[in-house]
Amino acid sequence: MTGPFGSDAEDLARLGIAVLPLGGDQGKEPLVSGFGKWKRRPGGKHLAKLLQKFGDANIGALAHLSGVTIVDIDDAALIPAMLERYGDTPLQTQTPSGGVHLWYRHNGERCRNLRSEGLAVDIKGHGGYVVIPPSIRTSGPHVGKPYTFRRGDWGDLGSLPFMRCTETIHGGDSPKVVPLSRCTETIHGDVGTRNDRLFREVHGWAARNPGASPVAVRAFADQINARLRPPLPEAEVEKTANSIIKMRAEGRLWHADGKPRFAVSQDFLDQFEGDGNALMLMLTLILAHGARKEPFAISDAGMTAAEVIPGWRREKYRNAKGALLSYGMLRIVHKATGKIGDCNTYDLTTVYGNHTEYNYTLAPLSPPPPDTPLGAPSSPSRDASSVPVSDGNSLPSSLAQLDLVEFLGGPSTTASTEDQLREDAKGKLIGEARGTQKRLALTLGLSPCHLSNFLAGKFGLNDTAARALREWIDGNLSIGGEAA
Repeated sequence: MTGPFGSDAEDLARLGIAVLPLGGDQGKEPLVSGFGKWKRRPGGKHLAKLLQKFGDANIGALAHLSGVTIVDIDDAALIPAMLERYGDTPLQTQTPSGGVHLWYRHNGERCRNLRSEGLAVDIKGHGGYVVIPPSIRTSGPHVGKPYTFRRGDWGDLGSLPFMRCTETIHGGDSPKVVPLSRCTETIHGDVGTRNDRLFREVHGWAARNPGASPVAVRAFADQINARLRPPLPEAEVEKTANSIIKMRAEGRLWHADGKPRFAVSQDFLDQFEGDGNALMLMLTLILAHGARKEPFAISDAGMTAAEVIPGWRREKYRNAKGALLSYGMLRIVHKATGKIGDCNTYDLTTVYGNHTEYNYTLAPLSPPPPDTPLGAPSSPSRDASSVPVSDGNSLPSSLAQLDLVEFLGGPSTTASTEDQLREDAKGKLIGEARGTQKRLALTLGLSPCHLSNFLAGKFGLNDTAARALREWIDGNLSIGGEAA
């Protein structure tokens, strides 16, 4: 017999949900132990074992590993008040008893509840889980009833908003937890962090509201700045808003769902000779390192541990890397000498005719109009053939548009933010146990050599590794050998 876990776990895992087999009382209890210590979503052999053992089980989602925070409302009468409190969301699921789960993008929220306020509401954040469709209540007064979608479906996962309010306010030297009823939307951090947050918030809003006037974009930027502590200078806010207004006019905004799309030439695709694994690794490397001028390290073990490409193991990374080297699309800049801290470093290349270009400058494309066929230019206001690659050279021949659904988009980490991240990481590593830095590197999906060179100021970090490192610094991410 195949139950909800057996029928849907693989598909949901591909969507980025950390699936959990459930059973026991009313089909809501976890059937595995230790899931609170999981560092990553089940995938590959782990998921295969779960499917083999628990195929007939119900299915749940681990909140933070799925990139979500869920407001679990037992009393349906509270739904309007909670939507008013935390903001609207396109994804809402319903329980067999009539309760509702409101889904939001995870922003570091912890598990809490509002029982002290007399409200039957739980916040499912870090370490929390919920039962999800198509699970069925297995006992109790609502036996046989399914979990369903009240609004939206899994296709809305990519466009979830942040909760309007979070439970943690950062101020002074450490986070301070306050009751959610008193929570404010302040955002603290260094200048680089606040600039980055302002850009991302306004950029996302402008992408989701293409008809908004320039005045409305600037007004929204002012609203976000009012939440920053301390606020940025008015001139800086206006500069950011004007930059986004200009990007929108030129068709250069990222998609509203936060997933990067960019144009590549058919010639580029043809170089892979049908090798899908090499293409996937190349696109991953372009997103992580393509715009950087300095060489970078590639760790098969680190990328496997971090599940940079879900389901890939060391051998697959190694073979795909070898293929890129043989195709001439990846080159070794420095070969390791065998000394401690020394490792191979690489650079990206692409060959056009008789010349080779190094590095990539990939311009994001605006969302295509309805019914635009795959491969057609994405916006009539921007000639896709002029999208720059490799120091501004035009793309040759026709284009194919690739939707990289497994990767995070948005602007790269700013230099000032990266410098602060480097100093914070070095400060936290002082006094840590021997071997911590190596375990940290693997958790971040990096080689120990790459992390060492980042700390020394020689290398940068891709956005995914930078976010994970900040989580570790703030105490929200454990590494191998640490308690979760």
